[in-house]
Amino acid sequence: MSDDHFLSEFLESRLPELGLDFETYGPYVMGVVGSDGEDDQDEGSLDDILELLKASSETRSDDDDAWDNLKKEIQLQIKKTH
Repeated sequence: MSDDHFLSEFLESRLPELGLDFETYGPYVMGVVGSDGEDDQDEGSLDDILELLKASSETRSDDDDAWDNLKKEIQLQIKKTH
C-alpha cells in the first residue's frame, strides 16, 4: 500500500500507540479498507484484522476498549472520505 492511502497518516500515528509497527501492520488494515474508503471485503474482514493486531500488540493485547476505539476511529476515517 502506498503512503497516499487515506488511512496512512492516521495509522502511522495510531498503531505505535497500540504497540504496533506501522510499516508491518498498516498494510493489513489498508488492504481491507480500499483506497476509496469502501470496504474491499466485509466488516468481518476488518474485525479479523483487528483481532490479528490485538494478538500482535506487545502493550495493549488485553485492552478491549483500545481496540473498540480503534475500530470506531477507522470507521470515522472512512466516513470522512465520503
